[in-house]
Amino acid sequence: MTNQNTVPSFDALTGLFLFKNSNSLFLKGLLLGLIAMLVIGFSKQVYLIDSSFVVFGLLALAFTGYSLLNKKWSQAIVGFFAFLSVASDFLLYDYVASIKWLMIIPVISYGYTLWQQDDYKKELAILTIFAIYELTEFLQLDLFW
Repeated sequence: MTNQNTVPSFDALTGLFLFKNSNSLFLKGLLLGLIAMLVIGFSKQVYLIDSSFVVFGLLALAFTGYSLLNKKWSQAIVGFFAFLSVASDFLLYDYVASIKWLMIIPVISYGYTLWQQDDYKKELAILTIFAIYELTEFLQLDLFW
């Protein structure tokens, strides 16, 4: 297994391990969708990889909407930045490196959520998937320099 596949597989395993904490049907569906998109990303077919990438971004946008409706602002930040990263990569944004620099904000917001808030347990698996994705986006900055 290459390093490129190590982080997504760890991400998917973490989501499966924390699946039992999600008690909402919407959150379980969202989590299973995220895990499925991570697994489909291992495919050799380019159109499958691209479509899973787009659906991952749409699921991040759905989680952002869910967090905003429930007034969980720090969780909404984590979901929005995952969507922003996918959208900037997919639309071939010229300044994608500046977006990757901003990925430290949701990682800090994830830490704040774990440290300060008590009602994050239902969304912990989804937040962890997004936080690991955003951390890897931030750590890949050396590819742009």
